[in-house]
Amino acid sequence: MEGNLMPVLFVILAAAFLAIFIYLFCAEFRHKRTDKDQKLKTRIPKRENTGSREEELPEGFADAVQDAYKEEGSILGMLQRLEQRYPEGQTAEKIRNAKDYLLNSRYKDYETTLYHYLSDGSDEIKELFAGIILKEIGKRMRLPMKQ
Repeated sequence: MEGNLMPVLFVILAAAFLAIFIYLFCAEFRHKRTDKDQKLKTRIPKRENTGSREEELPEGFADAVQDAYKEEGSILGMLQRLEQRYPEGQTAEKIRNAKDYLLNSRYKDYETTLYHYLSDGSDEIKELFAGIILKEIGKRMRLPMKQ
């Protein structure tokens, strides 16, 4: 009788371990899926379209951007410096939106940060931002920059 009992106990024990393993695996998978769903639900609000004409930036904004980038050496530092310089108004709102996009978006790309959130659409600003982006690319690729 004892010889027949061992295989039965082994099968019951193996089935119990398999059931526990499947339960824990499914619980872990379910937990990861809900975390991912929560991350997808927190999105950055899109910038409101104010019509065909963009808001104009204050006089000397391009110089302030250039100086802030030279002093800080990064786009995030530049945005923080500009945030201190322009604490209120539409410009401050643009700077906060650009910084928020750079820190919290899924993509965190500089082009959208600068051209979409911070630009007024003028050629001067676009050219300035293109130069800043090229400098950032040069830093990432570790290539010497032309002076």
